[in-house]
Amino acid sequence: MIKSTHRRPSGSLAALVLLLLASCRHERVVFETRSEFQEIVVTEQLGEIRTLRFGSSGPVQSRVEVGRPERLHLPYTRAVMAGLAFVRDPARILVVGLGGGSIPMFLHHKLPTAQIDVVELDGEVARVAREWFGVREDDRLRIVVADGRRFIEEVTEPYDLIVLDAYDERAIPKALVTLEFLTAARDATKPDGVVVANVFGPKTNRLYGSMVVTYRSAFEELYLLDIPDSTNWIFAALPSARGSSLDLPSELAELSRRLGDDLELGSLARSGDARVSDGEMRGTVLTD
Repeated sequence: MIKSTHRRPSGSLAALVLLLLASCRHERVVFETRSEFQEIVVTEQLGEIRTLRFGSSGPVQSRVEVGRPERLHLPYTRAVMAGLAFVRDPARILVVGLGGGSIPMFLHHKLPTAQIDVVELDGEVARVAREWFGVREDDRLRIVVADGRRFIEEVTEPYDLIVLDAYDERAIPKALVTLEFLTAARDATKPDGVVVANVFGPKTNRLYGSMVVTYRSAFEELYLLDIPDSTNWIFAALPSARGSSLDLPSELAELSRRLGDDLELGSLARSGDARVSDGEMRGTVLTD
């Protein structure tokens, strides 16, 4: 299992960190509303950075630079791109959970031939993403307001890459972590594709061990990536086994060079083996 080393940010990333630290004293609420599902709060810092939260004191869901919605400012959003080490040029991508839209906007910007579907349960979140975070649809990017689980269960043309990034005010909805759902997600993914999930790690998630066991039960291979300076982890789940031919540290380093934007994905795989073996599994399979 990979444990990442912590490094001092460099270049534009360091500048961004300083900007955020300096601007935190000037954060102000610019929009808030309550949808059918949750309270939605948008704040702004010095006119530069907008942040999305579910609940006024809830964790940050998205952080976007005004005018540059394709920039990835949160560590977990950058780490999600590790999925592209397992499928280099995905033709079809599905993102479950829109938030402020930085993940699909980055993919749209960096992969100019990919078709991207985004499924968001809360129509008000989709409206806020368009109006406050610069999300724009076109012939390659569409937003569908629907239940993510039901959408995946009804997929008829599999995806190369599925990103699971759906949270409410507290955690990932239970319906999106069970064996039944993950089996459907596997079936909605091409055999040589990958499902990438953003999850809370073991320090803050009492179900973490059971989530590992459930993912490993649904997929042939599972990789766990610990994100530096974050309580989040990234799961990369493969429908078919191919670990023997994968040099993950090299693939992640090359991916960072290719995509740029201070992704620093190489720090996710500096030593050890990220694959989960049967002997490492501790927990109970989660079911409906």
